[in-house]
Amino acid sequence: MNDEEKIKKIISDQLGIAAQELTPNADLRKDLNAEDLEVADLFTKLEKEFSQHVTPQDARKLRTVNDIVAFFQET
Repeated sequence: MNDEEKIKKIISDQLGIAAQELTPNADLRKDLNAEDLEVADLFTKLEKEFSQHVTPQDARKLRTVNDIVAFFQET
C-alpha cells in the first residue's frame, strides 16, 4: 500500500466513509461532513502514521483529500 492509499484508508476509517467516496477534491467539512474533533483526530492519526507534525496553521490549509495527500507526501 502506497502513502496515498494509506492516507485515504485512514481518512475513510476515521470519518466512516467508503473509500470510493473520497474524491481528490472532496472537502473534509463541506463534502464529507467532518466535525472539527473528527478532523483533529484524523490529523493525530496521520501524524503518528507518518511521523510528521501538523501545525495549527497547516491544519487550516488542509481542506481536501488532495491537500492532505500532498502535505504528507511532500514533508
